[in-house]
Amino acid sequence: MGQDHLRTYLSTLAVFAVTLVVSWIYWYGVPLDGRFIGGAAVFVLLITAGRFISGESGERSGTGPQDVVLVCALSLMGPTWTAAAALPAAFFTARRDGWRAACEASSCVVAAHLAGMSFVPFHRPLLYARPEPTPEIFYGTFLAGAVLIASRDAAGVLFLKLREGRPILESWRESVQPYLGAHATGALASALAMSVFAAYEPAAAGVALAGAVASRTIASRSRARIERLRALQGRVKTLEETLSGARLWFAATMILELGRRDHYSHRHAAATAIYAGDLAREMGLEGSRAARVRLAALLHDIGMSSFPEELLLQPTHFEPAPQGALAEHPARGAQILSPVAGLEEMTGWVLWHHERPDGQGYPNGLRGRWIPVEAKIISVAQAYAALVLDNPCRNGVPPEEARAYLVAGAGREFDAGVVRAFLRILDTEAEDYKDASGARFTFPEPPETSRLRGLGHGA
Repeated sequence: MGQDHLRTYLSTLAVFAVTLVVSWIYWYGVPLDGRFIGGAAVFVLLITAGRFISGESGERSGTGPQDVVLVCALSLMGPTWTAAAALPAAFFTARRDGWRAACEASSCVVAAHLAGMSFVPFHRPLLYARPEPTPEIFYGTFLAGAVLIASRDAAGVLFLKLREGRPILESWRESVQPYLGAHATGALASALAMSVFAAYEPAAAGVALAGAVASRTIASRSRARIERLRALQGRVKTLEETLSGARLWFAATMILELGRRDHYSHRHAAATAIYAGDLAREMGLEGSRAARVRLAALLHDIGMSSFPEELLLQPTHFEPAPQGALAEHPARGAQILSPVAGLEEMTGWVLWHHERPDGQGYPNGLRGRWIPVEAKIISVAQAYAALVLDNPCRNGVPPEEARAYLVAGAGREFDAGVVRAFLRILDTEAEDYKDASGARFTFPEPPETSRLRGLGHGA
């Protein structure tokens, strides 16, 4: 999204961090006696060691022992001393990455102070005065731990969104969701450790250590599952790419044979596929879905392959919305495609590409929102292609006339939003795009017979 957006985000985060520090100092002060200075030095070592143990570098990966240490430091010393103790480790994580360093430092200060403000309604930091064992210490520490971890994760997810354009939901699923169990374990262990500290000070270290180990174990198992899942996803993607290529050649062979019979259908299919793929992207469909729309558009008239040649060469065949027996081709196309593995969803798009928003389409008379957007896209694409292309019974109409036809039918025959999106595309394209004569509109050649024979024998 650009460095300007990232710079604005980090500047805002830094200002927020400074505001929180000043507010905390104003309301609660920052003790400067030896207990806090010595405690901060100890926690610097513990937090930095936790980073080494968890293997964090460059990106936050799950959770580690330092999360338990941070929450314990927060409950004992308050957020300002905790942030000071955590900053060296934050800079170590970022190393030479200046943007990451700024994010880590600012988010560390913000998270610590937000968590500290969550803790103080329950109890003051435990080193401020001799604490008495109370349930409030447990509840306050647990809430502070949840706020601390949630704040750091939120800052990291936003950073990845602004710097790399990574979708927020994707970052959540990869970097946060798998580690929720480890986060909860860390917060619970910290709460128990601080409750023990209030009653038996030395024993708190053992509880915190056990909680850190448990949290780390859960995080490691989560990371291992994620790595296995990513490896499996890689294999699935490879298989999908192979299957996608096979589907394309299946479509190409069927439609090309139909085109040999009427000298038109293969050109109409190729143009419809180009227009539909561009439309899908213009309307915000993600890459793989736009590719499926393009393939369905290539196949949308495959039901015509079962008609005799004399029916294919009738003038009504070449109208944007053929009638009579030819109107059965969407249902016949769906029957042909439905047994093919991987084309199940596209079968519906092919079946409904002649449905209309006003309910006057076929074969099911669907209205408006009941028609899938993919079918609406193919409807507009195939109608425009049918108008501008020459066929054996008439010459194609000029692009301006085809455009006017779409505009006149918007809201009745065609979805108005899809028509507007297509007009935006036409406004930016060259003449050879508008009349489907450019190099992109060449029909994809099917594979050689020898290659198909080799694939059939497992070569």
